[in-house]
Amino acid sequence: PNMNAEEVESALIALAGTISGLKGIVITDRDGVQILSAVIAHSQSEPAAPQGSASRSVPIEAGFAVVADQLSKLQFGKCQHVLAMYDNKVVVHVNMPPLVLSLLVEDGADVEAVISVIPQLQTALSPVQQVVSAS
Repeated sequence: PNMNAEEVESALIALAGTISGLKGIVITDRDGVQILSAVIAHSQSEPAAPQGSASRSVPIEAGFAVVADQLSKLQFGKCQHVLAMYDNKVVVHVNMPPLVLSLLVEDGADVEAVISVIPQLQTALSPVQQVVSAS
C-alpha cells in the first residue's frame, strides 16, 4: 500500500526506536535537499539537538553523493555507506541513489547494529526512491 510522508516518517521513527543509540534518520536527495527526517524523541535528561542542526548538515549529504560516485570508480565496487566520526556523534551516510540516508548515532552506540538495519531501511524507502527517481 502507498504511504504518505507522515506514515513513512512514523515507520522510520518506529524502526529507529528499536536500535539503541540511533537518534535520527535524515533523507535527502543527492543535492542535499531534505525529503524526510525522523528524529527519535529525547529523554528528559538528554538535551535536544540545537535548532537548525539538521539543515546545517545538508551540504555533507550533497558532498557524500559526489564522493560515493567517485569512490565507486576505484574498482572496489559500489560505495554502500561511509562513516563520519565526530567528537560526540557518528553519522552513517548511506548511498541509495538518488537518495542519501544519514543515520545519526550517539557516541558509544553499536554502529554495527545500526549498519545491520540499512537493508530494512532501503526496503522501506524503496517507494520514496522510485518517486524521487521519476521526478
